[in-house]
Amino acid sequence: MKTNLLIFFSFYFSIIQCIEEFRKKTPIFKCHTDKFNIIPKPAETILPIKKNNYDNMKSFAYQVGSFKNYNIHLDLNDFEDEVIKYKLQAQRELFINGMKKAINTFVSLLYVKQVRNFIIKEEDLTKIGINSWDKDKIANGKGMQELNIDLYIFIKFGNTEEMGEGVLAYAGANFVDPSTGQPLLGTATINRDVDFTKNNSLRYFESVILHEFTHILGFSNYIFEKYIHNYKIKTDNDGIKRAYINSATVLNVAKKYFNCPTIDGVGLEEYGGEGTFGSHWEEKILLGDIMCGVMYEEEQAISEFTLALLEDTGYYRVKNYYTGGLMKYGKNKGCDFINKKCVNGMKVNTKFENEFFDFINMKYGTTDPGCTSGRQSRVYHYLLYYKDGIPKSYQYYNDENIGGKYSADYCPIFMRDMISKKEDIYYTGHCSEIGNSQYGSYVTYGKESISNGNVTLFTGEEYSQNSFCVLSSLIDKRIKNYQNYLGQTRGICYKMFCSDKSLT
Repeated sequence: MKTNLLIFFSFYFSIIQCIEEFRKKTPIFKCHTDKFNIIPKPAETILPIKKNNYDNMKSFAYQVGSFKNYNIHLDLNDFEDEVIKYKLQAQRELFINGMKKAINTFVSLLYVKQVRNFIIKEEDLTKIGINSWDKDKIANGKGMQELNIDLYIFIKFGNTEEMGEGVLAYAGANFVDPSTGQPLLGTATINRDVDFTKNNSLRYFESVILHEFTHILGFSNYIFEKYIHNYKIKTDNDGIKRAYINSATVLNVAKKYFNCPTIDGVGLEEYGGEGTFGSHWEEKILLGDIMCGVMYEEEQAISEFTLALLEDTGYYRVKNYYTGGLMKYGKNKGCDFINKKCVNGMKVNTKFENEFFDFINMKYGTTDPGCTSGRQSRVYHYLLYYKDGIPKSYQYYNDENIGGKYSADYCPIFMRDMISKKEDIYYTGHCSEIGNSQYGSYVTYGKESISNGNVTLFTGEEYSQNSFCVLSSLIDKRIKNYQNYLGQTRGICYKMFCSDKSLT
């Protein structure tokens, strides 16, 4: 599994590098309504907290021989009981496969710091609502070193009433090492009311559970504030409270990635409650990273930013950065991309056309298909209507109620969530999925509308394992009255291969 994962990452990274130059001047992103916010609960720490000096912790963490291969114990006892209780047998394999893939991913990417021989007690598990567990791994009084376990993860189910409308899952560390804050045990709760039968639910859930497990590993405002002291909160010029990470490795990655030598902190999400604010990357600048606060597509990457942050906790060392190379959003866009607004005078800065959709037509509901940040799926964008208005500093358009996704500072970005054919959403789908042209009912091209089934006929679109999404205005000249369709640029899936650093 590990070998296959690395081969995939290496192959995909090579493909992305090859087509990067081709896409530099191509607008790529647009936006779709989000229904599934990921809002993890803040970590509930049972063990006593001891505040540490960051430098001393880092010095201890990087002692020779203090890191080892990661061993995560996934305890599914409660999960299996609740699968039967709530009649979730149809989704069982989807959940298990997604969780195991997430753990294999972390094991392949990270070394972990050796923890002291800590013993988890049965009574502590009952305090956090765990009803059944692997007795051989918990109740025999052996410590984590003796069992060669670095982290326990328990899985439970919840429902919409208790978790919140639109919440897919949440997770956090419940036990941490009292001297360093290193997570020792965490729980992830899945919303059993979510419809996981939709077309892309498998890949979508894999991204969701990667996101949640990363919270357990320490991507949490609680860990940042209590233990990782390279975390700051300040108020910007618009009076908005923002959180930033300014640890050494993260800053080095940011300076190189954005081509911004003066950056002094990488932004975290400023919206949401205690479990959201400061516990996710700012979506405006890091859309496409797995740790953005809103899961909008199933191809988000564990970027070099997230890997660097995990390393800067002192709990981990990164084995490789394969996944980091999968993200291209905002790359080499300079300091203006970070510091300035995405829309000025209703226009997007031409340097940022790949990141934000330049929305001119202000009719509500107008759609214009594009590509996801991973360039693997077609999506569409429309601006959202906010009944109570948008904060003045984020009002980019003439209408104070119109803007992009709130979690991206209301910028016009592209998004995709789980879909089904019955929703009749046109033009969304992964380029590898045969039959995507059947989504929705019609397509508007130029002056006319055509049936969605004729998209392939008009554009030469092709679905395959080697197909990617690009914006294209290509139209087959053999089509009757093809002049009527000229100039209509939209996301299209085309089969591609690289040769001599060029794209075909």
